[in-house]
Amino acid sequence: MTPTVRSLSPVLDAWSKSASPEAPQRAEQILSRMRQHFESGELDTRPNNVSYNTVINCWAKSRQPGAAERAESILREMQGRYKVGDEVLKPDVITYNSVINAYAKAGKAEKAEALLDETYDAFINGNESVKPNVRSFSTVLDAWSKSASPEAPQRAEQILSRMRQHFESGELDTRPNNVSYNILINCWANSRQRESVANAESLLNEMLSLAEAGDK
Repeated sequence: MTPTVRSLSPVLDAWSKSASPEAPQRAEQILSRMRQHFESGELDTRPNNVSYNTVINCWAKSRQPGAAERAESILREMQGRYKVGDEVLKPDVITYNSVINAYAKAGKAEKAEALLDETYDAFINGNESVKPNVRSFSTVLDAWSKSASPEAPQRAEQILSRMRQHFESGELDTRPNNVSYNILINCWANSRQRESVANAESLLNEMLSLAEAGDK
C-alpha cells in the first residue's frame, strides 16, 4: 500500500481537470508532498516532468491573477533542477506550450512570443525535446488575435510567415492550416486599421488559391 509516483500522478491530473478555483494551489501542494517524501527517503515519489507539466497546465487553465507568471516560475524551477542533475525534470515542448498558453490566456502576447523564441533558439542549439510545433505557433497567433496592441495583426502575420518558412525549409513541422489562417483573419477583423478589410480578404483568397492547388 506504499504510495508511489504512479499513485499520486492521477491526483495531480484530477486537480488539473478540476473547476475548483483553488485547483492550482492544491496541485502545487501535491507536487510539494511528492518532493518532500522523495527527498526524505520516505517514499519513491520523485516528481518527473509529467508531474511538473500537469501543475503548469493547471495554472495555464486558471483565471487567477498571476497564473501565467506562476506557470513560468515552475518552468524555471524545472530548468534549474535539470541543470544540477535531475534528469527527469528536463522541460519539453509540452512544458513550453502550456506556459505559452498561460500567457496567451492572460492577454500577454509579447511574453507568449518570447517563450516561443526561447524554444526555437533551444531547438536550433540541439535541444530536440523543445522542438516547436504547430500548437506552439498557433497559440501565439491566438494570443496576438486577442491582444489590444495596435500592431497585433502585423505581429500575427509574422508568426504565420514564420510557420510557412519553417515548414517549407523542412526545419519544423509547422504547416499552417485553416485554423492558423482563420485566427489571422480574425485578428485583422478585430483591427481598426485602414487596411484591415483588404488584408483579411487577401488572406481568404490566399487560402482559396492554396486549396485549389491541392493543399486541402
